[in-house]
Amino acid sequence: MMTELLGLSRLLATETNVSDLLAFLTERDPSIWSDLLGVVPDSALREGRARTSNRADVQLLDEDEAVLAAVEVKLGHHLDGDQKAWYEETFGDETKLFLAALDADSVADAGLGERWTCLDLADLVGRWQHSEDVQAATFSTAMFQVLSAWSKSIAAVTRGHGEEAPAPLAQISQPFLGRVVTRVLREPVCKAGAAKALATVTSGGGNAILMAWLPVKGDDLRCSYIAEVRWKPATEEMALRFGLDYTDDGEEARKAVWQRAQAMTDVIRADRFSDQLTETDPKLAQLLKVKGSGRPSPKGDWDHVIRNGWSGAAVKGRNPGFWRDRAHRLEASVSIDLSRASGTDVVALLWSALKYLSEAKAA
Repeated sequence: MMTELLGLSRLLATETNVSDLLAFLTERDPSIWSDLLGVVPDSALREGRARTSNRADVQLLDEDEAVLAAVEVKLGHHLDGDQKAWYEETFGDETKLFLAALDADSVADAGLGERWTCLDLADLVGRWQHSEDVQAATFSTAMFQVLSAWSKSIAAVTRGHGEEAPAPLAQISQPFLGRVVTRVLREPVCKAGAAKALATVTSGGGNAILMAWLPVKGDDLRCSYIAEVRWKPATEEMALRFGLDYTDDGEEARKAVWQRAQAMTDVIRADRFSDQLTETDPKLAQLLKVKGSGRPSPKGDWDHVIRNGWSGAAVKGRNPGFWRDRAHRLEASVSIDLSRASGTDVVALLWSALKYLSEAKAA
C-alpha cells in the first residue's frame, strides 16, 4: 500500500469513519445511488435516531424523509443474527437493505436472505470516482485505492485467489488491517466448532486478538477451554495461547482455575500440543515454533494472589507457571510462523488447540 495513504488508511480502519465518509459522498452527489435504488435519494442520515442501541450506519431518505434504503458497513464481514433481525424488523419491505463489506464474497456465501443486497465496499465508494462533484470524486478515488487493496489482501490470506492456496499472514503488516482480518476469521472459527469466538485488541497496543472458547463438559459452566492468537503485524509476530478460562474473577474462580490448571499441567504445554498435532496434522504442526513447554517458570506464592486478587501489589514477584490474563486465565504459548501460516491455518490451529484440551480432559 502506498505510504502516502497511510493517514487515510488509519481513518478507514474504523467502520464509523467509513460510514461518515459514505454519507459525505452521498451528500455531495446522491445521484450515484440511482443505479442501485432506481431513484435518487434526497438526503443521507448517519446512524438515525432510533430509540435503541442499534443504528443503521447510513439511511437514504426521499424528499418526504421516508427511508429508501438502510446501509450497514462492515470491515469484518460478520453481521450477527440479532443485528440482521433488527434491520428486518425496523425497516419495512419497501426499504432496501444493503450490506457493504470488504470481504463481499464471503458475505454472499453466508446467505443473508432475499431482502439483502451485498455490496463490495471498495466498489461502492468507487462509484463516485467519476462524479461531476470534484470533492466527491477526489475522496472516492483515494478511498477506493485503499479499500480495494485491503479487499485483495484479506482475500489472499483468508481464502486465496481462484485455485491458489491462501497466502501467508506475513503479507499483512498494518496493525489496523490485522484487526480487520481477525474479524473476518471470527465466524470461520465458530463454524469449525468453537462455542464462541471474539475478535478484539490488546489494551493500549491495539494489536489484534482472536479468541475462541469451548465449555468444559459436565463441569462448572463458568469454566471453558480457551485458545487465542495475539498478533503484531508490524513485527510479524503471532502467539497461539491455549489453556483454561473462568468468566468470574473472584477468589473462588481464581482458586478453581488454579486447581484445574495444576491438574492439567502436563496438558497445557506447547511441546505436548505440538507432539499431538504432529500425529494428527503434520503440516499444521510445522507452522509452530516450539520452545519447550511454552510457559514461564513458577515464582513466588500464587496462593497469595488467589486470596488477595490480581492487583499489582499482590502479583508482584509471583507467577503461577503459566501465561495469565489477570488470575482467571492460565495458558501456554507457542509462536506461529507467519511466513508460512495463512488465515485458514490460524482457524485450524485454534480449533485444534481447543480439541486437544477437550480430548485430553476426556481421556
